[in-house]
Amino acid sequence: MILGALPGSCPGLKSEPIAQSRPAALARFEHLLNCGPPKARLIEISGDRWSEKTALMKDCAKVATNAGWQVAAGSAASPPQGVPFGVFAEALDGLISRFGSELVADCPPEHVRWLGGVFPALASTTSLAAPVGPSQIYHVLHAIRQLISAVGRFGNLLLLLDDMHWADEKSMALLAHLLRHPPDGNVFIMTAQRPRQFHGVLPSQVANAERNGTALRILLAPLSERDAAALLPGDLSASCCAELLDESGGNPGLLRTLVSLRTARYLSCGPPPQLPSDVFVDCLRDFRELSANGWLVARSAAVLDDPFEPGLLKEVAQLDDDDVWAALDELIAEDVIRVESQSSRLRFANRLLRATAYHSAGPGWMLGAHTRVADALIARGEAVEQVAGHLEHAVVNGDEEGARILLDGARECLWTDPLKAVSWVKAAAHLNVQSVEHQLDHRLLLAKALALAGKFLEASRVLDPLVEGGREEAHRGEAMWWRAWVRDLTGRFDDAGSDLDALLAATPPDRSAAPVYRAKVVLALRSGKADREAVELLTETRPEPSGAGAGHVAAVLAAAACREGDYEQARRYATTARSLTASPDADVEVDIEGVYWLAYTETELGEYTAAMAQYERGLRICEQRQLDSMVPHFAVALGSLQSRMGDFDGAVRHAACAGKAATRTGNDYLRALAADLGRIAGAAPEGTRGPMRRGPAPSEGNAGRTRVVDSCVWDGKATTGPERRSEDELESLSGREMEIALLVSDGRTNQQIARRLELSHKTVETYLARIFKKLVVSSRAEVAATVGRSGQSTATIGGPSATAAPTVGRTPDITTVGRVRKSA
Repeated sequence: MILGALPGSCPGLKSEPIAQSRPAALARFEHLLNCGPPKARLIEISGDRWSEKTALMKDCAKVATNAGWQVAAGSAASPPQGVPFGVFAEALDGLISRFGSELVADCPPEHVRWLGGVFPALASTTSLAAPVGPSQIYHVLHAIRQLISAVGRFGNLLLLLDDMHWADEKSMALLAHLLRHPPDGNVFIMTAQRPRQFHGVLPSQVANAERNGTALRILLAPLSERDAAALLPGDLSASCCAELLDESGGNPGLLRTLVSLRTARYLSCGPPPQLPSDVFVDCLRDFRELSANGWLVARSAAVLDDPFEPGLLKEVAQLDDDDVWAALDELIAEDVIRVESQSSRLRFANRLLRATAYHSAGPGWMLGAHTRVADALIARGEAVEQVAGHLEHAVVNGDEEGARILLDGARECLWTDPLKAVSWVKAAAHLNVQSVEHQLDHRLLLAKALALAGKFLEASRVLDPLVEGGREEAHRGEAMWWRAWVRDLTGRFDDAGSDLDALLAATPPDRSAAPVYRAKVVLALRSGKADREAVELLTETRPEPSGAGAGHVAAVLAAAACREGDYEQARRYATTARSLTASPDADVEVDIEGVYWLAYTETELGEYTAAMAQYERGLRICEQRQLDSMVPHFAVALGSLQSRMGDFDGAVRHAACAGKAATRTGNDYLRALAADLGRIAGAAPEGTRGPMRRGPAPSEGNAGRTRVVDSCVWDGKATTGPERRSEDELESLSGREMEIALLVSDGRTNQQIARRLELSHKTVETYLARIFKKLVVSSRAEVAATVGRSGQSTATIGGPSATAAPTVGRTPDITTVGRVRKSA
């Protein structure tokens, strides 16, 4: 916010603009009221849409009312368009009704007739007349100024004029007149407008008045990071929160709305989702000034991706060049569309406006618009993924070429937007143009997309018939691999193992079994069961460092080495994996699972900062691509690491994030993982929750075994005294009890612990009862909190019983191993 001062009006006010928050601006306004105001006042509040200009004006109105001031408020958006002096009439008519004809007792009769034509409250006191010509209009300006002065004589007056960027021409002329000829008495005039839409000479006149000390300008600044973060819900990941903060630019109204929608900016390609009715109606106000062509071009632009090239608008809108450019000028002037810096591309000011323009169109026009865009893109030779997004809404039954484009597009976006792939495959299936063989291909493609999107039950319903009754061996084998992948992700480890064993037995000698070996190693890591044979076979068949999936395999082998306690080997594999998974997020396709296992390895090696960055990266990619199959695993892993490091607030946030994603999948196992983490992190003592400062990384010699407390220091939270007492408590545990306590603190269920330590479920329960008694606790969460305070971690459990952990990510189709396809 920029706040200019009124020189001489109040001690301590600075002449140069300064940035302030909305509360600070309110405090400054209250200070001005108490300072002995100057002869004339005009306060201008500027800010983008939804930046709380109106809220600040309401706050100022309350302050003024409490100070005994009269308050008159109006909005230029309320009167019908074209009504002269509309915003002033709306604001002042109530006070004029109260004081009646007494206000115009000293006015000439002609002025009274003109005022009666402007203010309904005066219409009954005289015959009405409309001013004719510039001279009479000037007299009307003078008469309204006198009327405002008369109202001010009944008490100090604060006149609030909102949405002045929509004000009629005569209201703007009157405001300029009042700026040059302020009303008599103690009158504050406060206006609010959007600077991008506030045109003409008045802005420069206000700036000059500020320099002359007769006006004050307030430009609302973005929220501070702390204030903006306070508006975010507790079940969004840190990366999603950062995305929303960046997109909103600190605009409070926009941030609140985006949070309520819970959809992110990266979904700006393709048709926008429907808005809630209240948001839609509110956004429609921004289109109120548009002409018919302006509306047409806005809707046409909304059909295109955002940002968009202006060249296609002519074909979509079916207008000539001059009409399109004129409409774009109109949309830019209304700040509906903006020009990207250093680019000829255009974009909507925000995605809510795009959604409003899109869904304001009728279904018939929309069908034609998508058809025209698809035809234009095909003629240009654009990528099938771009064309498919429009064909989905325009294709007709029996269109073989349309079905082909939809399916090719689904394959292209399988790993970048599986929900879109699901939609396109289903759209193609409804065209009735597929042979039986193609139907198998497309059902398998649908199953993959459903699995990646976390629609596990629906994916299983498609996969099971392909596995159990598959006539084509290639389809059956690939379907079996994907079913094993789904079962592995959802905690059905025995079933996943059976599928992988059957798949391995059916793999012909001339086909590489490396993907199956890798899947078996991953299954062993997650379930806690050792599979050294799979590790050896994967080591023998792993691809060359330059081969497809090499980083993925290296990361999995690094994690397996940690499990065996071979930390030097793990470090070597991790170095290889790190170099092969360092591509930009947009290029990550086959190695998303490698990102997870690299983070897991770095955690076990004590490289917590690096592990945190990898987990955050993986979660960000999965959320951006709507890979709900993987979001819970990444979120739980990230939250578990945060819990180890003492960032219990972060752990609680990511437990809630994992729970949300798990609920979308409908899987109880994933919900349980998230719930366990939430209980553990939520049970942490208040003294250990709060900001954390990370210290030096653990030394290489202790990597994999260094206690977390040695590399972390909590700001203002001593780690001595009562909080250190947990170490003494843990000393009472036996070696096996300590192992189980550590695994409990890491969020493992009794079943996982039993598999992990090769014990029976009943034995684990017996050990837990002893742990509860020795630590004088009554819940697993209390055990976890005690372990967390001590700084112990599962890295202290060496050998083959190293930590089991859920994993995520892509394993490529077994029929296409060795081929990497970069995402668009």
